[in-house]
Amino acid sequence: MDKHEMNELPDWQLEEMEEELEFLKHEEDYEALPRELDINSYRIMEKFIFSLNDDEQVSILQEAIQGKGAFGRFRNKAANLGLLEKWYQFRRECHQEIAIDWCEQKGITYE
Repeated sequence: MDKHEMNELPDWQLEEMEEELEFLKHEEDYEALPRELDINSYRIMEKFIFSLNDDEQVSILQEAIQGKGAFGRFRNKAANLGLLEKWYQFRRECHQEIAIDWCEQKGITYE
């Protein structure tokens, strides 16, 4: 992209381009965040299920996570059981633990 083309860009695109160029200059100062595969959402669903005290809920949710489409079935069953907000809170806490562990492994301070 030449200077003339850059001058025609809206301000927000110029700002983004400047940020990207700055990143590329100092790429070695950054760490890649964990990928979805590193998080293992299926395992988080299992942990949630086993944290429940109601055997019927456990059974229903265990059945829901079997086979293809497990995530959608799990979410629907959790909603039907009135557990969706509890699930979202549990998942947030698990993601927070993963983020803290990742930061500690990389020597990155966090708040």
